[in-house]
Amino acid sequence: MKPLYSAVLICIMSLSVIGNGRAGPQAAEQFTCTSASSTRLISIYRADDDAGLGRCRVDYTKDRSTKTVWSANGDYAYCVKQALRLVTRLSSSNYSCTPSTVEPPDAALPKGTPR
Repeated sequence: MKPLYSAVLICIMSLSVIGNGRAGPQAAEQFTCTSASSTRLISIYRADDDAGLGRCRVDYTKDRSTKTVWSANGDYAYCVKQALRLVTRLSSSNYSCTPSTVEPPDAALPKGTPR
């Protein structure tokens, strides 16, 4: 297994256990890939409610245009796998990809704080 793929896989597995406490699909993991002046964004959305366990989708943003490129009902691992394949492909094309966790702006507020 390539070192980059292994590092990304460990990172995404770690990020996938973080919940944000909100119902509905929320971007939990994201990769920002840059090469010169070009930036690509890969976002993994996961349903964060009891009824949507495993529901997910992967969005790809290129040239300010976002498209859903994969989705699954009941197989979050599929979305992670597909996103990692795209990150690996971009990395082998001279893009530098950085993972991050995306949380809603109010996620850091203590419970009971008015919104």
